[in-house]
Amino acid sequence: MELFQHTEGGEDPEIVVVEATAVVRTLLLPTNPDHGVWIEEVDEEIDLDLTFEAAGIHHHHHVHRGRCRRVKVVIRFNADDFTHEYGPGTTIKTVYHWASGDRAANLSSEQRAKYALAVPGADHFLADGVHIGSLLVAGGPCEVTLNLLPRDSFAG
Repeated sequence: MELFQHTEGGEDPEIVVVEATAVVRTLLLPTNPDHGVWIEEVDEEIDLDLTFEAAGIHHHHHVHRGRCRRVKVVIRFNADDFTHEYGPGTTIKTVYHWASGDRAANLSSEQRAKYALAVPGADHFLADGVHIGSLLVAGGPCEVTLNLLPRDSFAG
């Protein structure tokens, strides 16, 4: 079966082919046995000795493989910083919901449609399906800083 595997250092997943009866540990490289695997939008790490079937991972599921068990996310909005922790398989859609909500920027529903998240210095907004753990720098801290910006910020 094919899986979409997200890892540090890239917004786009890679397609990996695995057998449904293989153990999740097969996603780890020999050089990174201390890494973990998460199902998209699930905070708990998967038991690496379960088969993909037993773990509930099916064809075309999104999984995240990485070293950080939690990712500290700092959202910059105007002059304020808001901080929250997520599992690395959490999507930008979920982070944006929190960042624009009443526990962070507190945008109205009208304002929410006009804002998006971007990596500082980037030339584009992040797609909803990007995993927060994919934005980590390989070997760097388990922390990501994002800007909450008006959607017209990158207009030509």
